[in-house]
Amino acid sequence: RLVAVESQTARLAEVGLFEDCEKLLLDGETDASEAATTMIKVACQWPSGLKAAMAASERLISSLGQMPEVMRIRALSLFIELGRTSEEAFKALQEKGAYRHVLGSFLTDDLLLKLNAVELMDSLGSYPAGQDFLCEEGIPERLAAELVQPSCDSSVRICVVGLLASIMLRAPRISQKLLASREDPLPATMATFIDSRDHSERLCALNAWAKASISPAGLQFFLAWPEFLQFSLAAVAAGQHEGCSGA
Repeated sequence: RLVAVESQTARLAEVGLFEDCEKLLLDGETDASEAATTMIKVACQWPSGLKAAMAASERLISSLGQMPEVMRIRALSLFIELGRTSEEAFKALQEKGAYRHVLGSFLTDDLLLKLNAVELMDSLGSYPAGQDFLCEEGIPERLAAELVQPSCDSSVRICVVGLLASIMLRAPRISQKLLASREDPLPATMATFIDSRDHSERLCALNAWAKASISPAGLQFFLAWPEFLQFSLAAVAAGQHEGCSGA
């Protein structure tokens, strides 16, 4: 409650509360870590709180390499949530490389690390500043390349297809790169998903189709692919609740 008041936030920053929050963030107790994250996020609404949060984040970034995986995921999650809270915070954290660390934790050959980072990538791609970051040169193509990796399981593919769909919705120009041919990783994966018995995969393909078709390039691509349209319309017409909701 104290950080909800600007004057109290400044005072708490002076006495080192945010340094204590750093320690709690890396504490073994999940409840303590969540409480510390919430306090830091709320404090960011004030200039003094934002300054203290950025200082704490910079220290966390510098020590990411020495953190156990669970603690590292918590720190990366904090950076994502701070970026959601404040555009200024997102810009500052981006300049310090925080979101490159998030991306790097996902673009790895280690399947366990990749699976741990799926939720982080979903969170990063769920708000405009994060989507803009993912639209940067080369990132959409790197994400699409993940779809053909042998270590990429269904949950990872669903995450990547969803992210790329959001990226195309945010930056329609990228549709031309990701949808150059039916054999490219994204459309090939969507074609597999739309004909899947798995509801999550089919919904993912339908949502991606809808988002991609917003752009002229995406719409033209799918209109010229009658087999995909046939499967998509069949999924919608099937009367199944999941398919209709996805459409």
